[in-house]
Amino acid sequence: MRRAFRILLRTVLGLLIVGLVLVGGVLLALRVPSVQTRLAHKAAAVLTQKLGQVVEIGEVDVRPFAHVLLGGVRVRDRRGGELFSIGRVDADIQLFSVLNPRHLHVGTLTLDEPRFALRDVAGQPDSTTLDQFIGAIRRLAGPPDTTKQASKPFDFQLHDVAIRNGHFELERPDRPRDPAYGRSIDYAHMQVDSIYVNVSKLNFKTDTLRVRIDGLRALEVPSRTHLRELTADMQYNAHFWDFKNLKLRVGRSALQKYLRFEYRRFGNFSDFNDSMRVVTQLRGAKIYTDDIAKFAPQLAALKDSIQISGDAKGYVRDFQIKNLDVRYGRRTHIVATRAHADNLPRWRESLMDLRLQPSQVDGADLRRWLPRSANTLVQRLGLVKLNGQFVGFVTDFVANASFDTALGQVSTDLNLKTKSDFDHAVYEGKVQSTAFQLGKFLGDESVIRDVTLSGRVTGTGFVPPLAKGHAVVTVPAIWLSGYRYHNLTLDGDFAGQGFKGKVTANDPAVQLTANGEVDFNPRHQKIALTATIAQANLHALGLLRQPLVVRTTAQVYLRGTQLDSLLGYARLRDSRFTLRGQTLELDTLDVSSSRSSQGQRLVSLRSDLLTATAAGRFEVAAVRHDMETLWHEYRLNFESNAATTAAYYRRKRQQALPSYEINLNVNLKHINPVLNLLMPDLQIADNSHIDGSFRQGETSIFQLGGKFDSIWYGPVRTVATEFDFTTSKLPYKPEVLAQASVTSARQVLPALGNTEKFVVEGVWDQQRINFSTSLAQSGTTNRATINGALSFLPRQVEVVFRQSGLHLLDKEYTIAADNVVRISDYGRQFAIQNFVLSNGEQRLSAQGFISPDPQKPPLQLDIANFDIATLNSVINQRLGGRLNMQATVSGIYNNLAINSTLAVDSLVYEGVPIGQVAGRGDWDNPSSQLRVNLDVARQQQRVL
Repeated sequence: MRRAFRILLRTVLGLLIVGLVLVGGVLLALRVPSVQTRLAHKAAAVLTQKLGQVVEIGEVDVRPFAHVLLGGVRVRDRRGGELFSIGRVDADIQLFSVLNPRHLHVGTLTLDEPRFALRDVAGQPDSTTLDQFIGAIRRLAGPPDTTKQASKPFDFQLHDVAIRNGHFELERPDRPRDPAYGRSIDYAHMQVDSIYVNVSKLNFKTDTLRVRIDGLRALEVPSRTHLRELTADMQYNAHFWDFKNLKLRVGRSALQKYLRFEYRRFGNFSDFNDSMRVVTQLRGAKIYTDDIAKFAPQLAALKDSIQISGDAKGYVRDFQIKNLDVRYGRRTHIVATRAHADNLPRWRESLMDLRLQPSQVDGADLRRWLPRSANTLVQRLGLVKLNGQFVGFVTDFVANASFDTALGQVSTDLNLKTKSDFDHAVYEGKVQSTAFQLGKFLGDESVIRDVTLSGRVTGTGFVPPLAKGHAVVTVPAIWLSGYRYHNLTLDGDFAGQGFKGKVTANDPAVQLTANGEVDFNPRHQKIALTATIAQANLHALGLLRQPLVVRTTAQVYLRGTQLDSLLGYARLRDSRFTLRGQTLELDTLDVSSSRSSQGQRLVSLRSDLLTATAAGRFEVAAVRHDMETLWHEYRLNFESNAATTAAYYRRKRQQALPSYEINLNVNLKHINPVLNLLMPDLQIADNSHIDGSFRQGETSIFQLGGKFDSIWYGPVRTVATEFDFTTSKLPYKPEVLAQASVTSARQVLPALGNTEKFVVEGVWDQQRINFSTSLAQSGTTNRATINGALSFLPRQVEVVFRQSGLHLLDKEYTIAADNVVRISDYGRQFAIQNFVLSNGEQRLSAQGFISPDPQKPPLQLDIANFDIATLNSVINQRLGGRLNMQATVSGIYNNLAINSTLAVDSLVYEGVPIGQVAGRGDWDNPSSQLRVNLDVARQQQRVL
């Protein structure tokens, strides 16, 4: 037994030694070059049989139990050309047995420098070399699992593939190179180099190749397009190619989630826009136009980026997106439930359907996409919040949407066609706005500012002079020329700067209905309309400073809207004017302006109350400018600031001055109803007359004169009154020459009774006005003569009376020669110095200040030894006695204070002796009264 065991042990050991020797011999043989060459030929033959394609292997390096390395591998297509080649194949063998060679499991297959050229198979237009390649791989893996075979198939399993520095070519020799070749990918002529990728989870056993791709990166050489990363679960077959769990980075752009290409054949990639259907789900994709330009060269110049999420499908020429979320520029954010566009990337020809959720668009972000004319308007809108639907082309779309802009709110149901440019846009539909600042939008707020309206509009263009169309609009509120109107309606045609149609207003300040045409186009300005004005408060409307309310029926026809070009007429009938409770009714009021063929202008006014004409060869704007200039230069003389005056004339540009003349003629037929509105205390006799002229040239001359049979101002009346005023001035010198006079034959004055021969004259020469005036009391020798000079000093006027006085009861009262009155602070401060009116011992004097400044000395009034009987002929009462009084006055502009003492010696009233009067008077501010306390004594007895 023991011997038998020894024999068996020796036999086993012998066999083991023989086996080890055989294995060692085989392993040594595998390292022999001649053996490896034979193995290479054998492997090539086996692979040729399995792949169904001719396989060439340059060398084989077998590393037992670990790796098989194949070098110089080439696979020929069926026509003998190269299908693909691999510089070196490194197969990580996981399962192989020489005893059972039908099993080959490879862990990782590393392909160094693989090269593959995609070409159409000659004679088979729907077949490519890629189809042959995929078919060969399937034949290597064996038939599908569902196929029943009589014999067991070759069990080939491949877990992972690693490609290092691969190269791919797609060449269509039948197609010329794209014009953008070298700047963007030409799908008919592609060269992809430096391909690196790890592939796992390979499944070749159906007609669909399924793999897991990790970290694919590559470079398309001619266009320099960098694929920086492609990671996805990929499926590929003859008619689709999709990527789940996608992470794609091209250049700076990044996509993620899902992407699918559908095609009739793989070669359709060369006609991507029209033949490749794309299905994608994007989440937070960041896309740069520089990168997209590699596929769509039309976008190369944009240099832009966009962030997008959404679910999209379709061809580039017909693309749909749901749940769209787009972020663009600084603040643009578009959210849409649906977006559809065709004819991309030719976006100007694309029909789009965009259904928005609350979104926002920043005008600054759209600057590059809009023509200049549209940009000017859009930028003024600022950040626009919008919601609604847009259907149509970029140049022809319907917008049913609401817009909340920096200028206000607008909602539209509008068809807009922009054609060649935004200035000629055609639009039709409904528009509604809320406090929309139209003036800012149009770039001019001088006439119109904000507007709230609703209505329907059809037209072309948005900004004059190109805007025209028809509008039926209700305007709850609009700011026009300084007033906010309410409750307006418009129904008519607009063109350029004109409107023709009907306007109604039911505003608190104006109620009217008007029909006609208004055109502010400088080439053919015209106003032609009829209007019924139930009420117009011209003060509330900002047209007058006075609270004048007008009711009238008007017919207006004017050509031109500027004063110099204004020709035509305005006719008012059955008019009523109300001012501060006073009413004026006019049957007729006509104003007309005409110009003769010789250039003579005639402006006339005709009414029941007055007629007036202004005639001459003049331009109204020039007259107004020259009058304003003349008034400013007169004010410089009033202010008498030598430095300011000199600087003004130094800056004034000297030029040839136009010569013209305007003559004024006014007949006051019955002007008192008008005066009752403006100055109720003033009345003028009917048919009074005023005339004047203004001549401009090397010298400016203004003249005005008038004749009045009677004038009433309260209790004052003048009879046979005339006035004349003439002034002249050189344009580039400050000196003024003026003369004025007022005369009246008779007067009625309170307390003085009837007076006569009133004359006042003044001559202005240089910086001084010399004046004189006289007045006589009718039926007496009483008269007054006042002469003096008014001088213009810096910021004040100085008045000095000379050779002036009163003649009362054959006594002369004269004004002291050294008197001075200085007026300053725009007429609010009077500095009175030595103003004394005296006759012998009788003396009346004033000294001090009337001023808003409480620090100034008060006004001192002093009456000494005044014979009261002097006033009898003036006041028509008989008084006697001598008056002495002293008083101080201050605080006239704020806290008034009057303190006085008086004494009358031997007061006599109407021949009755009263006695001695003494007392004082003080002003009481709370009651606004002068409180007087007097004592009366006669024959040394107090009687009061």
